[in-house]
Amino acid sequence: MAKKDTLRKLGVMRSGAVSGTYKNAKERPTELQMDGVYDAEKDLVGGDKTSKKHQSSEEPPMSHEPSKNNQQPEKTNAMAIAGFVLAFFLPLIGLVLSIVGLVQVNKKGQKGKGLAIAGIIISSFVALLHLILTIMVIIAVVSSNSITLTEYRDSAVGYTIKYPEKWKVSQQNIEGAKGIIIKDEYKETGKTYGQIEVVYLPAPANGYTSDILTAISDSIKKSNPETTTVYESRQTKNGLDTLTLVTTYKGETEKVKAKTTILLKKDNSVYTISTQSPEANWDKYQDSFDEIHNTFQPN
Repeated sequence: MAKKDTLRKLGVMRSGAVSGTYKNAKERPTELQMDGVYDAEKDLVGGDKTSKKHQSSEEPPMSHEPSKNNQQPEKTNAMAIAGFVLAFFLPLIGLVLSIVGLVQVNKKGQKGKGLAIAGIIISSFVALLHLILTIMVIIAVVSSNSITLTEYRDSAVGYTIKYPEKWKVSQQNIEGAKGIIIKDEYKETGKTYGQIEVVYLPAPANGYTSDILTAISDSIKKSNPETTTVYESRQTKNGLDTLTLVTTYKGETEKVKAKTTILLKKDNSVYTISTQSPEANWDKYQDSFDEIHNTFQPN
């Protein structure tokens, strides 16, 4: 009996109520650590068996990869947003920003591709619409300022000139000369806003004793004490000695601006073509006045 107790204490015998008392293999004598002598899994109290259970119940190692739920949502490209908004108000700037936004979206993989494309389309359409409206306004302004000209012919004196078709033509009697006055006159007010005057001076029998063009120019300057010379030029035009004079003077109610062209024919006869209007309206008539002077043709 004592032998059995000794064997049980040494862990050689497994039968009976008493089990081996060694906690691990290091406490067991070397001679007992042989094949067929002890079963480490059964003999060790709470040793490897418990360890294996803990190992099997351990949680798998946590992954270092970020969880999809913890990833920050992709941001919408700011350029795409700004380009889309400005496309309605400043289409050129909106177009540029939308193009930049589309490039950045494709490069960085951001959101906002749809906004960028919409911004490009809308800004292009709005810019085209603005261009069409601008062209229409320019055409309307030019059309309102343009004047349709019709021809006046004086076969007796021998000249033609074109004038605005709605203006009124009347003859004027001048001692020793013949002329016409063409007025842009409003019946409602009786006020003349633009005027053309053509005078023909026949050549004197004995010729001129002085430079007739300079003499006529001087008389125009002296016709009103408040006359100011704006421009004066003398040249040969279509083979004729020509003097052009632009002046301003004080009219009855307002300041007047006038352009006068004086032509000397080879037979010493003289034509004077004068266009004038209130200075405040000069810009409105100037292009038409210049064209009228250029249409004058002596026969």
